[in-house]
Amino acid sequence: MRWLCLFLLLLTPVVSAQPTSVPTSQPLLREQLSFLYEDELGTGFRNEDLDKLLSTQDQLERYFAATSAADRAAAVAEIRRIGLEESLVGRICRIHADWPVMKGGVYYINEKVGPHNVHYFLGVPDSYDRLKKWPLVVRLPTATVFVTEPKPDADQVAKIYSDWILAELAAHPDAVVLMPLLNLDELYGPSYAGMNSVMKPIQHAASRINIDPAKVYLIGHGMSAHAVWNLALHYPTYFAAINPLAGGASAAWQRLRVMNLRNVLPVIWHDASEKVIKVDSSRQLVQILKRFTIPANYEETNDIGHDPTPEILQRCYIRTRSKTRELYPKQISLQSNRLDTLFNRIDWLQV
Repeated sequence: MRWLCLFLLLLTPVVSAQPTSVPTSQPLLREQLSFLYEDELGTGFRNEDLDKLLSTQDQLERYFAATSAADRAAAVAEIRRIGLEESLVGRICRIHADWPVMKGGVYYINEKVGPHNVHYFLGVPDSYDRLKKWPLVVRLPTATVFVTEPKPDADQVAKIYSDWILAELAAHPDAVVLMPLLNLDELYGPSYAGMNSVMKPIQHAASRINIDPAKVYLIGHGMSAHAVWNLALHYPTYFAAINPLAGGASAAWQRLRVMNLRNVLPVIWHDASEKVIKVDSSRQLVQILKRFTIPANYEETNDIGHDPTPEILQRCYIRTRSKTRELYPKQISLQSNRLDTLFNRIDWLQV
């Protein structure tokens, strides 16, 4: 599924979105791949292994592009024949040999990836370079602006997202920004369809952008903060830090999973005078985190209400971005009471 064709719609804040084909195959040169391997493998990189790395990379591309079990088995057999150390094979899977050269701007992705429809907006900094790993900030918009009467049409929705992302890039030009297209029927979960509307874009974006897996951050406010908690509890191996602003996770099946956040930094804000979502929603989660000795950054204010001030948002953003995830932690905790086989398999795959 890595290499299904992707069409991006280049957006501007003043012009309607029109389909624009973006090159999906711009192969990296040998010296560029060598640079990426050295950066990825650190002390594990050896110049004498370069030919093996390149040959293995070619087979990895074949594996992920394969449409039959026989083709995948043939790629695996060839990787084994090449003989590169297994731990190195696993680590270079993240690298895509045809990451495109992306210009700065806002892109809309509308693609079918396997059984999933993937819809999201991607903000690329002007200084983006595919030879450098970039932090990814995933912001979950709330539904407020989309439930007005009359409801915004497609061009207006595109402009709303574009304006949001351009403002984010102007304020924080050192990170790629991703905003899933909000489905008002599913929101961001806890249904599978809702959660997939966030997680599938994150996975898909990594096939087009050189994303640093140690620096992926999830931010949301209000209804979106509920989703931040839920997604982090179900996909704890994806995020370095989360920033739920005035949210919570009240269900027992969610709270059972709090121990899963051992390697994720929760940066939490709530106001004591909040009338929409009571402050106890955050206080109780902070207490559970303390019980598991999981560090959390909790800020509680007074007389501000539901919406955080720009100063609070910036403080939380800085704290969130300060965390770098340990990609190979000594300990991973995972606890689940999900009865459905599908999700338990996902849980174990994350381990």
